[in-house]
Amino acid sequence: MLIPVTISAVFAALFAISTYLPFHKHHNLHFPKADLIKRTDLNLDSCARITAPGLKFCDDVVLHQPSGMAYVSCDPSRLWWDPVRGIWESVPASAPRELREPAEGSAEVAGIWSWDTRQEGSLPKKLKLAHLPRRGGFHPYGIAVVNADNQNLNASDPGSLLLLVSNQPEPARSSIVDVFVHDINDAAQGGRQNTELQHHLRLGPDHFTPDAKAQTPPVSPHRLTIFHEQYSPALPPQHNPSSRRKIVMPSFFFSATPDPSAFASKDGKSVKLGIDNYPDFAKHMLFPKRQPSPPRYLYFYIAKAAKSVPIAELSSWPGFVPQVHAWDGGGKRAGFNSSAAMLMSVNTGAEVSSLHQWDQHWVHGVEAGLEVEQDPYAEFKDRQESIPTEEESGIKPPERYIHNYRPQFVNFWTRPLKSPSFALAIDDWGRAWTAGTQETGLTDAWIAYLRHTLARGLPAHKGVGAASVRRPSTLIEQTTHVFRQGSVTAHPWEMERMKLVRDRGIFIPKEFIGTNIYRAHARPAADEWQPISLSSSSSRDGSSIQLGFLPTLPTGMAVDRVGKTLYVTGAYDERGIAKCSIPGNWAEL
Repeated sequence: MLIPVTISAVFAALFAISTYLPFHKHHNLHFPKADLIKRTDLNLDSCARITAPGLKFCDDVVLHQPSGMAYVSCDPSRLWWDPVRGIWESVPASAPRELREPAEGSAEVAGIWSWDTRQEGSLPKKLKLAHLPRRGGFHPYGIAVVNADNQNLNASDPGSLLLLVSNQPEPARSSIVDVFVHDINDAAQGGRQNTELQHHLRLGPDHFTPDAKAQTPPVSPHRLTIFHEQYSPALPPQHNPSSRRKIVMPSFFFSATPDPSAFASKDGKSVKLGIDNYPDFAKHMLFPKRQPSPPRYLYFYIAKAAKSVPIAELSSWPGFVPQVHAWDGGGKRAGFNSSAAMLMSVNTGAEVSSLHQWDQHWVHGVEAGLEVEQDPYAEFKDRQESIPTEEESGIKPPERYIHNYRPQFVNFWTRPLKSPSFALAIDDWGRAWTAGTQETGLTDAWIAYLRHTLARGLPAHKGVGAASVRRPSTLIEQTTHVFRQGSVTAHPWEMERMKLVRDRGIFIPKEFIGTNIYRAHARPAADEWQPISLSSSSSRDGSSIQLGFLPTLPTGMAVDRVGKTLYVTGAYDERGIAKCSIPGNWAEL
């Protein structure tokens, strides 16, 4: 009898030892000591609040750098329809009408907004979604953009832009990717002010099943970033038979939200961004499936093969979907020949939030990335060329194969971040911009408070308990780098210099330096936001620009280094989005 008791005691002691140190690190990350939290704002007067009817709860923003066209995905029902937290509910009838019903002239509550950032005084405009499939709703999250003409990717005046949008149209089901076309060079349609987005095709769950032979469930794309080197055949629209337009679909990398079927409850209570006590943390370590985490991988969608494959492995804490962004390394100027010479990713685990750089590297030789497989578009190509099917001709067509390439990546560089991060952007010098909050511990209470308050039809600053609930802080950090060898230093913009070094086959150590650029400290919910000052720009449709604003819990960012501007969105902010001028004395431009 004594031996089993002794063994149990030993195992209990070992479990306590093995879990308490991770809990201590977890607590320091999500619930830092009060004296480590900055209670002041930083460069907040550089950030303008951008508002317009319906422009709220905006998950992501993307900028097409050559043309200056930006796109924003917003879903006013986000608090009740959230794949990250496992919530799929109807917006309460008592909530404000703008959260429940489409605005005049729109068929959906959620939407995509276009923004010509090159036009002085321009503000985002909600786009009409033409030919959107009727099945399910429209709940957009991640968004990516590329020139529809893949032969002129860097044209500053493209005829059309291709938008890839992750969307979860049905509750507790895998998300899909909708592909839209925005014509911006046709005067008859309004040019850059064209307010119609043409739906072209939908990539369903069968495109996102990493191992179809093993019948693994499909993953749910969330954040998307384009890979320019591989495209699908030219594809016609799926739901607009009158259109003769065909597009080639680019490949892309993506991160994914948790498996919807893994959520034990559908009210969001199954996910906590931070656990502040050891017993609950130990329970999570013993029963991790009670809080579903995002998949362990970043994925690569091969458009030519119409399939997805895992590309890099990382581990994330529940509620923190990895962020991913491809960077060309500076292109030919810096000695690189791929649009994804590097993948930058941010993930928050149980103990640390980290920025990772994955270099495209042929560890096993280029041949290891080459694949030969059956052409999934063979029948489609036959129909396009009017070749009879086997049923029509009685002749079985020969097997046709394609060659595709799966890039390989190695994680050479990792930098721990000061705070958990929800958003990532990469500028053309390869510097990472990350955004999050210093106090993850406030997040769950804030989202629950906002849900309850808006469900009662009240503004956020007038809810029950507004004086005791705090709106979490927002922190935006820039991570730059230098190459250092002895006393010799090379900066990110010295690309020609680094090309000479790479051409000689010399490996130079890389050093990361992080700097806080913007900060809005935590405030009581009862404190209604007030602008530092008002700009002179406004419009008759209710849009306005006010200074002194950053979204709560930022989830999307886009950076324009040449234009010295950072765009910031927040999926859990009801007040609008931000446009920040980059202060030259804080970040090299």
